[in-house]
Amino acid sequence: MNKITERIETFTDLEGIKHKSALHPNEWTLVTLAKKEKVSSTKSGCPIYTFRFSFPQETDQLGSFSGQYIAIQAKINNKIVKRFYSPTSTPSDHGFVEILVKVNLESTGMSGYLSKMEIGEKIKMMGPVDGFIYKPGNFKQMVLLSAGVGLSPMIQLARSIMKNSKDKTKIVFLHGNISENELVLFDEIKSYQENSPEQFTYTYALEKPGENWDGGEGYISKEIIEKHIDLELDPQIVMCGPKGFTNAMTKILKIQMNLPKEQVFSYW
Repeated sequence: MNKITERIETFTDLEGIKHKSALHPNEWTLVTLAKKEKVSSTKSGCPIYTFRFSFPQETDQLGSFSGQYIAIQAKINNKIVKRFYSPTSTPSDHGFVEILVKVNLESTGMSGYLSKMEIGEKIKMMGPVDGFIYKPGNFKQMVLLSAGVGLSPMIQLARSIMKNSKDKTKIVFLHGNISENELVLFDEIKSYQENSPEQFTYTYALEKPGENWDGGEGYISKEIIEKHIDLELDPQIVMCGPKGFTNAMTKILKIQMNLPKEQVFSYW
């Protein structure tokens, strides 16, 4: 049983339409694969896909706050397999949920299973199961730190804040990756800064940038974080990525910068 006490059971939109939660934290719901699209390549040869699953009703909504994640379950090779994913769609979207998945095409696990699903096939989903809970107005500044496909929860958080005209939370979006080929939704992130430079800033650091790359090089460092973070705003830091990345960021934030643990949330 998942010990989730906060979720969005229903909400009513501006047109007066009531949207109930499609998912439950302790019950599985059958959702339908509506779209799958390759959005990036990776050095390892494992492409990144967006999967969209439709809910039973078009008016159904996810039922979780931005930052919380969901579970997906399937029977693979006669074994029950469960994996956790952070949605990239927002809580205010209805009728569907989207996730980013790094797919190992040779895998007999969940990512390989998802890649072989046909449009119209169903799979079990549950949520929210855990994660960070974001509510508008809780923070003056959020620092979203990610590497690789760990940007999934950051995309949802950024989208939720930027699409809400009443939410003035400042966002610092810091992302590390290998090369341009592995970047996901980069144009969307750039557009947030172009349209709202006083609210949203981003920095990408690539280990192996191409000749025409005009962004950061190397890794997300203490210097990069200190350049953008505003300690007077009591920033909330949220991070996700490979274990080596989150360990390094935790050392910088909690030990070198001496930030209180309450201001630093890590998905791993």
